[in-house]
Amino acid sequence: MKPGETIALGWVDNQNVYGAFMQAVLETVFFSMNTQNKITRIYRGSGLHIGDNRDGVAKQFIKDNDTDWLLWVDSDILIKPSNLQMFIEHADANSMPLLSGIYFLSIDRRVNGLFANPVPSIFTEKQYEVNSNSFVEIDWSGLGLTIVHRSVINKIVEKYGIDRPIHEMIGGVRDFVGEDYAFFNKAKSVGFTPHAHTSIIAQHMKLIGIGIREYLNQV
Repeated sequence: MKPGETIALGWVDNQNVYGAFMQAVLETVFFSMNTQNKITRIYRGSGLHIGDNRDGVAKQFIKDNDTDWLLWVDSDILIKPSNLQMFIEHADANSMPLLSGIYFLSIDRRVNGLFANPVPSIFTEKQYEVNSNSFVEIDWSGLGLTIVHRSVINKIVEKYGIDRPIHEMIGGVRDFVGEDYAFFNKAKSVGFTPHAHTSIIAQHMKLIGIGIREYLNQV
């Protein structure tokens, strides 16, 4: 990221957020004030439909047109200042304009009330190792810890229109679960190659915190 480029932090929620999430956001914003790439805007999309919420954030980002990057952080992801520092170091408008970090999902939803078998939030056929301080080209990822350069969103809007820059309509019915998948497909269709950095890792708050420790304990 070039010195002086600025960042908007955006999240979506269902009208409530964890106190731990807000603490993490505030610590990260305060940290950015001492870097050359400050977080200068905060966007929030709140409501029952995550796709609409994300579209609302993206459209406000487009309208304001005064920041260079949109950093998506889901309201159950505990971003850290070190995550932001790594995004600043590795995101680049030309070579790395769409870069995801990793948090952990659970394929087997609940076992005795707890989430089990954490898996990384990035999806790719490439071989990679979590926490190996390397890049991997991905097909898509969750948008819960992803930074996007303005040029990506502008290109998507040029092709798909301003109404739905993130999610899409499928057979006339809203896609309630795949707005992140839809966004990455759109980005790839306008010429961008998404990547992830295997050591930008944040905790995912569910019934329990799912982090690198839980992942390593089951691999």
